[in-house]
Amino acid sequence: MGLVISDPNVHAMRGLVTRFCRDAGIPAIESANVNASESLDAIRAIGPDLLFSVYNMQILRPPLLAIPSVGTVNFHNGPLPRYRGVNVYAWAIINGETEYGISWHWVDRGIDSGDVLAQKTFPLDPQERPTTLIAKGFRAGLESLEELLPSLLSGSAVAAKQDESLATYYGKRDVPHGGRISFGWPFERIERFVRGLDFRPLPNLFVYPRIARGSASVFPQRVSLVTRSTPGVPGEILGFDERAVHVQAADGVVAVSEFLGPDHGPISPERALACLGVAPGDRLADGDQGTTTMPGGG
Repeated sequence: MGLVISDPNVHAMRGLVTRFCRDAGIPAIESANVNASESLDAIRAIGPDLLFSVYNMQILRPPLLAIPSVGTVNFHNGPLPRYRGVNVYAWAIINGETEYGISWHWVDRGIDSGDVLAQKTFPLDPQERPTTLIAKGFRAGLESLEELLPSLLSGSAVAAKQDESLATYYGKRDVPHGGRISFGWPFERIERFVRGLDFRPLPNLFVYPRIARGSASVFPQRVSLVTRSTPGVPGEILGFDERAVHVQAADGVVAVSEFLGPDHGPISPERALACLGVAPGDRLADGDQGTTTMPGGG
């Protein structure tokens, strides 16, 4: 006998798991707190050998981990130990990785630190966005689980300890460059930054890429290279049209487009400039954009 517990607050999966289980005749409940006594009682009632944690945003506490007779296995949509924590698919794109991967590991009292049971790697494409990378990871995770499951059920699975010297952890409070675009960067870095924070069509629950001046911010969703020439200084607004604002970056002119306003609704390039109180000839300097929150490390 099995049991599926799904979190009703996980937006991307809302209602899908319970509907699938109902149609397939699999016992399922919803719980916003998998560590709550009601959830623990439901799990204890089936006497499980194994628990599987998949697309789970909650930390599993010791009373829960003590229930299965064999242990708890977690699916991590990222390569361990390099990308522990949350939003790691976005970080991998921003960091310029060319390869990504997924991991199945035993759960211990750390976060994504347990011994690794299986991993699968795959190329990170040049135009990858978080949503496409997440989908690739789930497909790779399913393939890997099909290979891993027989050894888990027979008790013959072999796990390897993680190399702590290679570990990096990204927490919920870690925000790349405070979410701010710097036009002192070369185009490729700006493009990775904006693309790595583009979660469409899913809601962006991490951070929107932003351009700020004083207390005002706008949030562009796309950048493209206009030319490799440098007619202005980095951050200088060179002009705009109905589709984009042209800004000088370190190594070329960048078209910045698909703006969202302060309420995250779509606005025109002209309106974006008005929100910031700037015009062609003005400069968007890093010093105008507030305090930087640097990435976390492990």
